[in-house]
Amino acid sequence: QSQNADLGDIPDLNQSLSLNLTAFFVEPGAVMISSDIAERYGLQACKFSLLTTGEQQNCQIELQVSGRQLQAYISGLIQPVDRISRRALEGIILVDIATAQELTGRLGKLDRIDLILAPDCDNPSF
Repeated sequence: QSQNADLGDIPDLNQSLSLNLTAFFVEPGAVMISSDIAERYGLQACKFSLLTTGEQQNCQIELQVSGRQLQAYISGLIQPVDRISRRALEGIILVDIATAQELTGRLGKLDRIDLILAPDCDNPSF
């Protein structure tokens, strides 16, 4: 089942991001791509119940990571809201940390987390 991600105070992104959050966080090999890339290559988001059955060929992608061929499943599409976000998403595949570690063969090793704070955030608390 698809859900709209609740991204709080980011109204443009909140309205434009439609994805299956459950699949993204719990299915091994789940990725998100921009809707532009999906359209360009004739891809779509998998239905959650069919992710691992192989019944939807146009929602699976082959990745080559460090010389290894790996299978990934498109769990959601990110809809760019303007020209800048469209350009920023051109070559991006979004994955969670566990999937990134699995795909790169670096289980349990975290290289970095990029955190972007709101411009008016003077005193972040973590």
